[in-house]
Amino acid sequence: MSHEPSLPLRRSGLRTAAWLAVVVVLGALVQGLLVWIAPPLPLSTAALALAAASGVALFAATTAAWLIAAPAATAAASPRRILALTAATGVAAAAVAVASPYLVLLVVPIGCLLIAGAGPRGAGSLVRRHPWRVVALALATALAVVLGWVAALLFGLFVTGAPASIVTWLVAGTLGTVVIDRWSALAARA
Repeated sequence: MSHEPSLPLRRSGLRTAAWLAVVVVLGALVQGLLVWIAPPLPLSTAALALAAASGVALFAATTAAWLIAAPAATAAASPRRILALTAATGVAAAAVAVASPYLVLLVVPIGCLLIAGAGPRGAGSLVRRHPWRVVALALATALAVVLGWVAALLFGLFVTGAPASIVTWLVAGTLGTVVIDRWSALAARA
């Protein structure tokens, strides 16, 4: 009788990719649905409720991706810790996006480092053990954020409504899962 280990675990590459693809597609469909049912007035109560639902859907997809990609070698990466660090990173990114969107390019890589390290102590260990890889991955993460912004801009201009939302979130979700997988792989090396 085999016992399936609980999350987080490092699954085989193909199985991990399949689960991450499910998360990306479901997230994109939910975001597209929210755009499709959005009311015409952007500051109505219903529109604000849908914006909040969009944030919750993004948080759920991001947390699921981290849980799927989390390395088994990181014993400190409990689901609760990943949940808390993902929430903190999301809140911080949203808060700085209001003040200055460019600060998101700093917050997201730092948040990914903290999540991959399962907290500040583990993040410090990653930096000490792999300083150049952390720097390269932080730059790649910032580039992925910029590419997500460009995709949102282009699809918003040339494709409208729910189809634009779905395609944008497919691109952003794919970029995000690649970033999450690479940070998880770096944590597994440590």
